[in-house]
Amino acid sequence: MKIAEKCLNKQQSDAVGNIYKIQRFCINDGPGIRTTVFLKGCQFSCKWCHNPETLSPGKDILVNSQLCVFCGKCSDVCPQRCHTVGKSTHTVNRDICQFCGRCRGACPNKAIEIAGSRMSIDDVMAVIRRDEIYYAESGGGVTISGGEPLLQAEFICRLTDACRQSGLTVYIDTNGSVPNNIFRTAAANADGLLFDIKMIDPQKHRRYTGADNDLVLQNFQYVCGIEKDLIVRYVVVPGINDLPDDMSLLAEFLHRSSFTGRIEFLAYHRLGVHKYSGLNIGYEMADIEPPSESDMKKIMVYFTDKGFNASFRN
Repeated sequence: MKIAEKCLNKQQSDAVGNIYKIQRFCINDGPGIRTTVFLKGCQFSCKWCHNPETLSPGKDILVNSQLCVFCGKCSDVCPQRCHTVGKSTHTVNRDICQFCGRCRGACPNKAIEIAGSRMSIDDVMAVIRRDEIYYAESGGGVTISGGEPLLQAEFICRLTDACRQSGLTVYIDTNGSVPNNIFRTAAANADGLLFDIKMIDPQKHRRYTGADNDLVLQNFQYVCGIEKDLIVRYVVVPGINDLPDDMSLLAEFLHRSSFTGRIEFLAYHRLGVHKYSGLNIGYEMADIEPPSESDMKKIMVYFTDKGFNASFRN
């Protein structure tokens, strides 16, 4: 039976996805050289998210405050008059924006981005197939990420099927917070998973992500019991999820789940801070400094001493 025939929500016959971007030549999203397809929409609102433009399922318009020179040319061409530009300020009325893209075309500094587009399976596969030679030579393939890609379960299922038919491996980068049946279908069809664990403590998880982690923990324990390449990703945010209790809870949970895969500790960074101002939303983590390399090494050693295959990236 083809994977697409197993898909949920079969009424979505057009199989069109809300895509943020497709990034080629990725080397940190699974084995080998990969093309990563970033989907729009996420049920979490992590306070340290470095891609806030992926949170909403639809289109967004971003103004890069580092590039904008407040010339007002975007306002001149906008038919909806969405842009209000002052001497040192630039705001966008997203309630009336039609995402026509005229402002983006008029901006001399390329400071405006329309984040999100509707793409068919054929559209996505046309980009993926450009690098088939690199997948073959490096043992790479396709990674589907987000946002949270499993919110578009039908599209993921059909894209996985199309990749399989082209002989390509598929990894899914997920936070695991979706209904069990959707997660299990996706996990069964994928070659591997990049599983993002934010923190184990339920109250802290709710506070810093805006969501419960019951489904996260359930689905993680399930995937530990099937034969899949499983990579845990854990963003280390100083003072929030790197405390001794956090590390102890994580290690205990991984042991209890019989986890035998790899765990990658990723250092929190502030490279996406300008995106928040570009979306006219506040950033609550401005006072938090990224962890030092020494701190990251200590965490890695703590987990390797407990028998885990651990690594870190600053």
